[in-house]
Parts: sequence; C-alpha cells; structure tokens
Amino acid sequence: MIAVGEGKFAANNATLPDGQHVDGLACFPSADDATVYMGLLAGLNGEITGKSFEEARQIAISKPKLQCLLLFVDGKIVEVHWVR
Repeated sequence: MIAVGEGKFAANNATLPDGQHVDGLACFPSADDATVYMGLLAGLNGEITGKSFEEARQIAISKPKLQCLLLFVDGKIVEVHWVR
C-alpha cells in the first residue's frame, strides 16, 4: 500500500472489464509494483508501506466510499477483493 499521510492510503477509481466502476484501495504484492503504480500516476507521493491482507481489508471497510481492494501487478489490476 502507499500511505499518503494522516491515515490515508492511495485508492483508485477503476473500470473493470465488465464495465463496472469501482472505488478501491490500491494494494501491491511488492514494493516494485507500488513503485510502478506511482510512476504511472504523476504527482502521487507517498510512503510504500507493508500491510497484511487483513489490515488492508479493515482499512477499506473503514472508508465508506471504498468497495474493494484492488491488487495491482505491473501497473494493472489483477484481482479484486470485495469488502461490500
């Protein structure tokens, strides 16, 4: 995950292959994948931080706007985990 300050983490509004629009917490399997993501989003500054799946899930649940966790690999969404 990428911490952007004050208990906030990078999130993404994405369109899934089925056309559904979602707001999700951006998650990464490695620091390299987080770095690629930050490179794609000019202006995103933050600290790459390691959180467990359960910690990330609880963060997403605590943010009413977020519907899911989005797992990014090499700048692309490879998995969606729904929290609501």
